[in-house]
Amino acid sequence: FKPGKTIPLSVLFLERVLNVKVKYVGKETIDIDKQGKKVCYKLSLELDNDFVVKKNANFLWLTADGNKVPARITANFKDGEVLVKLTETTGLKN
Repeated sequence: FKPGKTIPLSVLFLERVLNVKVKYVGKETIDIDKQGKKVCYKLSLELDNDFVVKKNANFLWLTADGNKVPARITANFKDGEVLVKLTETTGLKN
């Protein structure tokens, strides 16, 4: 994919169907606890409803290797913010 490419998806979350636009932002190197720096694919997640308040503030980083492990997720909701970081992996093939 080239940066800017967008794919629409429908996701079931908490008994609601959310329409999500996933946009490929590009590659970014991030620091992953206990694993050092990893090159990741950075994806922007945009929802077409009032579930998420801030636009351009919701991202998913997938490792740019054969595993495509979610390394980090940031999301801004009406009631707060979420930051998820990968801390450890086992049994990966690549």
